[in-house]
Amino acid sequence: MLIDLFAHKSNKNTCKIYLQYVKYFIYLHLMIDIKEKDTIDGRYHLKELIADNHYSLVFRAEDRFFKEKVIAIKIFKDEKLVSRFKKEFLILRKINHENILRVYDFGLDRKKKLYYFTSEYLASYTEILCDKIGDEVIIWNIIFQLLQGLKAIHNEGLIHFDLTPSNIIISKDLKNVKILDLGLASPSTDIKNARGTLFYIPPELLFDREFDSRVDLYSLGITLYKFISNRLPYSFTGVEDYLKKLESTR
Repeated sequence: MLIDLFAHKSNKNTCKIYLQYVKYFIYLHLMIDIKEKDTIDGRYHLKELIADNHYSLVFRAEDRFFKEKVIAIKIFKDEKLVSRFKKEFLILRKINHENILRVYDFGLDRKKKLYYFTSEYLASYTEILCDKIGDEVIIWNIIFQLLQGLKAIHNEGLIHFDLTPSNIIISKDLKNVKILDLGLASPSTDIKNARGTLFYIPPELLFDREFDSRVDLYSLGITLYKFISNRLPYSFTGVEDYLKKLESTR
């Protein structure tokens, strides 16, 4: 996920922005020296790396206080990001909805100097959904649950701003859907720059137009298309070509 994006004016600016993010992600990657079988805060035994988001790592873990409880733990180290992750944790805790990821604890491992928060673990479906396209019940159930989760976010006066396939979990049996990663969620009035993941950001945000919570529906539409077809709904030769085509939708 890329945050507070894009003042794309030229190829030079585009390359400069990407280089800044690459350097930052490499820097963060080097900072998080943690691996499977390590223990966080004397309590959470790491079992399996399930996501590498450049700025954080997410593991499947065992809670030693509750022996058979399997949880997910998101680990990060850069103190500059602590306020953002704490904000995400508090938003997730506030929105009590079956289609929003449930969180448990926020803490600091003082010995390892690692911040973390824990959440429910859901074994996810990792294949594309195109092989399920003939089963309308499955597809519509997934869409319905995503819309219900989105409604819960919007009812709090928030916009997600980063709905992508990587920020959605679909259970292995395809019956449960969870929206996660609300690190960019904010009221529309707080937003001054485009934010989200390129190719999922709506034109209103990229080109400084008026917008409301419906920008999440655009991102959800692109996400569902990618889930079902394993490709984006448009073709382009590069970032600049993509932006030009998107701008022509005015």
